[in-house]
Amino acid sequence: MAIDLLAYLRYINDNLFREGKAVFNFSNAFYYSLEDIKNNQELKEIQELITDMSRRGAVFVASAGNLLSPAEKVTIPEPYLIYEEYKFLDGKAIVPCVLDHVICVGGIANMGLDTAGFLPTPPPYNDEMVTSNYKFASSMSGSNYGAYVDLYAPFNVHYTGSSTHATGTFSALPFYKNVAIDEKSEFIEDFEVVLSGTSFSAPIVSGVAAAIMSEYYPEKIFTSDDMLHYLYDHANNNTIQGLPENSKNVLLNIGKMSIFHPDIEVDSDEEVEVTASEVDIDIDSELDSSDEQ
Repeated sequence: MAIDLLAYLRYINDNLFREGKAVFNFSNAFYYSLEDIKNNQELKEIQELITDMSRRGAVFVASAGNLLSPAEKVTIPEPYLIYEEYKFLDGKAIVPCVLDHVICVGGIANMGLDTAGFLPTPPPYNDEMVTSNYKFASSMSGSNYGAYVDLYAPFNVHYTGSSTHATGTFSALPFYKNVAIDEKSEFIEDFEVVLSGTSFSAPIVSGVAAAIMSEYYPEKIFTSDDMLHYLYDHANNNTIQGLPENSKNVLLNIGKMSIFHPDIEVDSDEEVEVTASEVDIDIDSELDSSDEQ
């Protein structure tokens, strides 16, 4: 609900906000019509807070959602409208994706897969990040798209490990290693699967934004709009295959960049700020990566 997001933003603004040092990642979504967004008092206050904090040096990033629809107007296929949960979504916009001063991030199938979402995808998996694998997944759980989606980032995640059982998610995936599917189990050990969603895409962009802000602070204070323009200048253009019309064909991929460095020792109880320059990372060159990244 919007009231939860409003409470969160109020608290951050009043107690924790640091100008020029804040990146907000929203890997979640609320559903309202564009008319509601204009008239709903809670949403209007959310927009005011985002606008004000962005002006003071915060970057806001949100996932576009996974309903294979324009982010400003979800279109549910007619056979699914018999289900109330889908009927509710039909015609709605994705919030906070469509709000002003929010970088809205869609996802691409970066592993050469035609499916998306929590769908069974048998091994082997192709983890190689090359442009031949950058495609728009057109299955029902594919990324949202359209004029409100500012750019795209990889959204396939190759997961190997264990997890708490989740009905409708991991329980539907039969590709476990040495473990039989048990619908009553609360914990599943040692399985391998590909997951996907723009909830994975948005944090990639948030991480890039945080690294850039660290590099330039305090000489440069980024708003959300400043950051988006910077990312446009360094992203890959027209490399995504099959993207619907009226969508921005802009792909951001950080490649193998990491801001962890083994030569920098950090006391876990001590707050330490590490900039990209301290770990010998050239932000511009990393973002201008070749097609092999």
